[in-house]
Amino acid sequence: MTTYKRHSTALKLQLVHAYLNGEGSYKELAAKHSINHSLLVLWVQKFQRGEITEEQDQRYLHWRIKRSTEASAFTLSMAAVFAPLLSI
Repeated sequence: MTTYKRHSTALKLQLVHAYLNGEGSYKELAAKHSINHSLLVLWVQKFQRGEITEEQDQRYLHWRIKRSTEASAFTLSMAAVFAPLLSI
């Protein structure tokens, strides 16, 4: 099964702005950041359609914090359940 790396919106915006400001070609910028140039092309297209924004990055960070907190709470609750069984 293939796993995909999730790139932050901040990185996407940084590379999109660099491309739009003429700081390099798709291939040059992509190579500097170890991504495929077609991914950068996609990000530029999405940015131009208004699909990549700073607000999106904030929502992602909020989701990650919430997910991390929920996972920690679950781990603690499971530890409380199984601790008596492990001390036998």
